[in-house]
Amino acid sequence: MNNFFDRIANELKIITEEGNFRSLKKISDRRGKITEKDGKSLLNFSSNDYLGFCDDIKLQKEFYSALDSNPYKYSPGSSASRLLGGNFELYDKLENEIESLYQIDNRKALVFNSGYHANLGIIQALCKKGDLIISDKLNHASIIDGARLSEAEFIRYAHNDHVHLEKILSDNPDRNKLIITESVFSMDGDSADIAGLCELKKKYNAMLYLDEAHSFGVYGSNGGGMASELNLLSQIDILVATFGKAAGGVGAFIYAENNIIDYLINKCRSFIYSTALPVV
Repeated sequence: MNNFFDRIANELKIITEEGNFRSLKKISDRRGKITEKDGKSLLNFSSNDYLGFCDDIKLQKEFYSALDSNPYKYSPGSSASRLLGGNFELYDKLENEIESLYQIDNRKALVFNSGYHANLGIIQALCKKGDLIISDKLNHASIIDGARLSEAEFIRYAHNDHVHLEKILSDNPDRNKLIITESVFSMDGDSADIAGLCELKKKYNAMLYLDEAHSFGVYGSNGGGMASELNLLSQIDILVATFGKAAGGVGAFIYAENNIIDYLINKCRSFIYSTALPVV
């Protein structure tokens, strides 16, 4: 048998023996915190829909009523990437809304298909051979994969351990350095010390990349996330957040300096080579 098949079969055997084999569980319906499975109503503790927007009937009616005047204006698919197929005005309107939310001069937003697409493509595009990525140990898999795909050196510091982080920074004084952290960590639910990270990034001339996936829509008076709530937004070089959690939708965005956004439009593979989100 082909060695690939042998290896796959062996790894599946090990996963199963360790009790870690996973499969897709069929559900018949899901409404808010209730999931219907095998005729039973179950509480859903695995949802990212923190505010219940995804299944809010009132919001759904409001959304679809906006299309009633011309239900065929937009197709259900975008048919191509935004660079190839054209840039519908609704993409610009969404990005303008994000920019109005944060209101930092000389910064703008760019929408991605998902948080995974965003982290994977942005990190890979920005970081080159000779650069150093320093990532919190508990950062999401998309951040890890983006760092691995880049040509930069990739070091993970102990979770929320600024002593360890500072040691790495001080040992690399003359390199381009990118510190990456989530603001609220997805699995443990604890938070990063963003103010402390801002001090370290200034002290060691690094860039700070903040993934607000789990705080966007929940923290801040305007729902902008934890950096916004702490009034530290201007000190964050790259902010990434998603619409697939508290916002109850799909997609993600980056908010950064104009030049960074223009660079990503030209160099970010997950943006350039992926069919864009449906307009509706």
